[in-house]
Amino acid sequence: MGGALVLLERGGSPQYNLALEEALLRVVVEERGIALVRVWVNPASVIVGYSLAPCVEVECSEARRLGIPVVRRITGGGAVYHDYGNINVSLFIPRRMDVESVYKLGTSVVIEALSRLGLKAHVENVSDVVVGEWKVSGSAAAIKAKASLYHATLLVKANMDLLRRLVKPRLDRVLIGEVTPAKYNPANLSDLKPGVTVNDAVEALVDSALDALGVDVMGECDDPAQLLLRRADGEAVKLYESKYSTREWTYIGPSWLEAPRRRCLEASHPS
Repeated sequence: MGGALVLLERGGSPQYNLALEEALLRVVVEERGIALVRVWVNPASVIVGYSLAPCVEVECSEARRLGIPVVRRITGGGAVYHDYGNINVSLFIPRRMDVESVYKLGTSVVIEALSRLGLKAHVENVSDVVVGEWKVSGSAAAIKAKASLYHATLLVKANMDLLRRLVKPRLDRVLIGEVTPAKYNPANLSDLKPGVTVNDAVEALVDSALDALGVDVMGECDDPAQLLLRRADGEAVKLYESKYSTREWTYIGPSWLEAPRRRCLEASHPS
């Protein structure tokens, strides 16, 4: 694989951040064939899979009451709660992969990051990363003609009270054996291993992702890379306005346009 970009981002609106996932997939990965690692966090929000009827897995009335947006993503899967204590990692791969391979690569990155933090983890339900009986990471994927996207959450110090108030556990799926109980048994890393911080987890995720992609961080992004990212930002604004902030796509909650604060690194094969 060639070089890669690493984006470390904080804040921004949930609608814009999800629009940016789609824009990065198109502009950076599909058009230019560049691998991308994005580590980012959202303000309080609930993110649902593209095919999910939101109120099946989300307490919609509670989300409305609290003013917490419910935002649809381009990948499948169920509902997940985001806040600044729940890290998102996105791997953009510049080639088409089969679904099994995407999940194998992505979950291995999360498991290796946890190993670096002193935690032993395993995979359940194809896309969940579990420590003991506790789910600490869920993930989803999108496969395009020239690119593949894997993105996952990692619970580090999230507001578990809000998570449980907003996301409904689908115990019916457990009862029929469709998924294991861990699917709806979330926990923070900071509770499983006291002392682990969000910054610790970010560092472990970046190092693990770069090892998996076979690249190494070299320095701040150059001008061509910044130009490419400005194009992606422009595409994200268009997607925000035409799609991610609309009732037809998202259904529930306040919508606002705000870009994240970004640190951009350039990565390439080590010599």
